[in-house]
Order: sequence, then structure tokens, then C-alpha cells
Amino acid sequence: MRWPVELTNCADETGALIIQGQSASSDPSKQLFTAATGDTVGFMIKDAKDVQVAESQNVALDVTSADTNSYSFNVGMGTTDATPAAGSYSVPVTVAYIVN
Repeated sequence: MRWPVELTNCADETGALIIQGQSASSDPSKQLFTAATGDTVGFMIKDAKDVQVAESQNVALDVTSADTNSYSFNVGMGTTDATPAAGSYSVPVTVAYIVN
């Protein structure tokens, strides 16, 4: 699933997108975003270069125009269990843009 992020009303900035949230305590790489640290099912996120993104990892993004600037992440379900429990899952995350 593609997850678009749009930045508006800023131009000529060099910075990075950062995804903040909880990650599974059973995932030391902090790449499985979960609703709580004890959860074993959540979402994994890849950047536009198809590289896995960890919690609070910088994803470089230069903003070049005052119009809408877009970036898309790829998101999919993930688990640390061999047989995850069936259910409905959601994960609260915040995407921040940090200007260098």
C-alpha cells in the first residue's frame, strides 16, 4: 500500500522526514511499528528507494517549490510471530519534517 505525504507552503529547504511511533520490543531493528511495544503485529514501512525505515530514522527530502511537495512510502503488515493472531490492526504514527 502506498502512503503519500505532502508538504505545502515551504520552499528551498533541505531536510528529512522522520516517522515517530512505537516499535515492537521483540524487533531490535525498530522496523515493526506497533500500537504498543509489547505487540507482535504491526506495519513495516519502506522509503521510495525500497529501503526499510526504522522508528525515528531520517529519510532525506529536499523541498524545491512552494507548491505541494510529495513523497510516498510503501507500507505493509508485518509480525514477529510465526503464526500471528487474526484481527484488525492499526498503528498511530507521526510524520515530521526536520529542516537541516
